[in-house]
Amino acid sequence: MVSHREAIELVLKFDEFTDTALELESNEQKLRANDYIQDRGLLQRGAVDNLSHVDFFGDCYLHALQQLRQNETWLHIGPGNFCAELDYFTSPLFSTHAKVVSNAYCLSQTPQAVDNLEFLRRQRGFRCIDGVKFQDLRSVFTDRVRLISDVFAAGSYDPDLFGFFQVASELLVPGGMLAVVLATVSFDSANGSPMPPAEVYQRMRGFELINTTENSGWVFRRTDEDFIKPRAKLSSFVAANHERKVAWPRRRYTILDMMSV
Repeated sequence: MVSHREAIELVLKFDEFTDTALELESNEQKLRANDYIQDRGLLQRGAVDNLSHVDFFGDCYLHALQQLRQNETWLHIGPGNFCAELDYFTSPLFSTHAKVVSNAYCLSQTPQAVDNLEFLRRQRGFRCIDGVKFQDLRSVFTDRVRLISDVFAAGSYDPDLFGFFQVASELLVPGGMLAVVLATVSFDSANGSPMPPAEVYQRMRGFELINTTENSGWVFRRTDEDFIKPRAKLSSFVAANHERKVAWPRRRYTILDMMSV
């Protein structure tokens, strides 16, 4: 069992595949097979890296959840065994509960997931949307939400990272929060020089970067500005080490224009 930091270091040293299309397909198959541990909660730490949602995103994320009103919505992408949702409905830290929508690309069939989902379906305001990628969610879900969380990060099996931000911008109300883990994502400028991820995320129109953690958690606030999707090219993609069960592929993007539409 390795820590999150050790897992990232393993990925950076590992160079099994460089065929982007093949590896994106492989990651998608892995997700649909639910072939990874999915026991991380808001407060409950996962077995693989001993980290919870709060460890990834910080106290600002916990406070945002606590401040949600009953008529607002928390959208959780990739709920796994629904441990985060279970924490939300059972922990005394949350005196009231907003509406909760869990978007599962493929439902886990583990006993824990089945039991947790059965419990959640009895909770007022809970809804599960399965079989739909986050990037396609607007075709079946048109509500606006106050908070979006995604630990695995949809960009890890979809080459259009900024398409992920595009969908999030359409779903979030102004002032809403996006909390996402973007592990081992790196950027180059059009002339080939490295760009720090914080510089890229800070320059995105439509989002304000409000927190980042050593665990690759990034927290954004949706601003009043229209989101302008940067023009970027996926320049390299390296798979995670399947034998070691490391879940973080390495992705590198070339930023061609931050202000493209």
